[in-house]
Amino acid sequence: AAGVARAEAGAARTEARTSRETIERETRHLLEQRLPALLSHLRTPHVTVPGLLTPELAGTSVDRLHRALLDAVAEGVAAESERVDEAGRAVVRGAMSRVHSLQLRLQDGLSEIQRRHPDAEPALMADVLALDMLNELIGRAAQTPALATGSTPMLFRDDTHLVDIAVSAASRVRDFKERVGEPVNHLTRRIGVMAQSVEPLRAVLAELLANAVHFSHGTLKVDVSLHETQTGASVIVEDAGVGLNAEQFARAERLLSGAHPVRLVELGDPPQTGWAAIGALVRQYGFQVSLKKSSYGGVAAVVSVPAALLVEMPEGHAPSVHAPAPVRGHEQAPPLPAGVRAVARTAESGEATALPRRRR
Repeated sequence: AAGVARAEAGAARTEARTSRETIERETRHLLEQRLPALLSHLRTPHVTVPGLLTPELAGTSVDRLHRALLDAVAEGVAAESERVDEAGRAVVRGAMSRVHSLQLRLQDGLSEIQRRHPDAEPALMADVLALDMLNELIGRAAQTPALATGSTPMLFRDDTHLVDIAVSAASRVRDFKERVGEPVNHLTRRIGVMAQSVEPLRAVLAELLANAVHFSHGTLKVDVSLHETQTGASVIVEDAGVGLNAEQFARAERLLSGAHPVRLVELGDPPQTGWAAIGALVRQYGFQVSLKKSSYGGVAAVVSVPAALLVEMPEGHAPSVHAPAPVRGHEQAPPLPAGVRAVARTAESGEATALPRRRR
């Protein structure tokens, strides 16, 4: 009996030692393999987190405790990453908003110089205009990161003709006179944009134009056209650049949709904030931006403005002198890119869908 008891005790000690060694080995695997893989997975989702080293432990208290630890680490890292990202976004918003405010003051000062000295020497006024154009580029460079990190456009103007918005957006692009063609105006009515959406739409178009110019050959112009559509109006920015591969297209559509939160670390180094800024404005104001292959082999960006954001401008409120006149009715309009439908007219009246009328 004593011998049996000693044997059982020895077996129990062996089993306990084996169990302890198994748990130690599993815990070492957790610390050396699973936790580092989890941290890599949180940064790069395609990294796989390994499972248990000893499958027999599945469902045991050891397995449950290890899983709880992994979950706690993942939640803690995610919360801290969100806090750090929001802090970074706040810094960018604050800094860029300050720069943008100073840029607006400089813009007012340059405009005042032009107003007070209408008879100044042409060479001097040309220098002032050059500074004004440079100031527009500074304004966009400051506004875009601010928008991408959650800021809202600072400017609110009156209802504005859609064609004027397209023209003024081009002035925020470097060398726009040489690189951006005059917009082709296919609008048949006096379509305007409501005041609260004027600056957001201008910012969207400026970013798309700048991107198109950047990726086009130095001698090729970017085409811009305005159309009425079944659901409102659209502005099409079309370039003859190098185009986008499948991965770039997917990333661009993700950012432009505004449907997914974007972290600062996703924007690259240095940060490329243009598409993220457009996505933020799409989400806030209800525009839609889609990309397609252009007829020149580059990219065609279609900005759709819903009818809810449009107004019909009063008859006496003409576009600016810089705005192109609508194309004549007998001229053949270029085909719209796939997915953009021209506005339909009713059989009874021949009129297009009614827009709200702006009252002065």
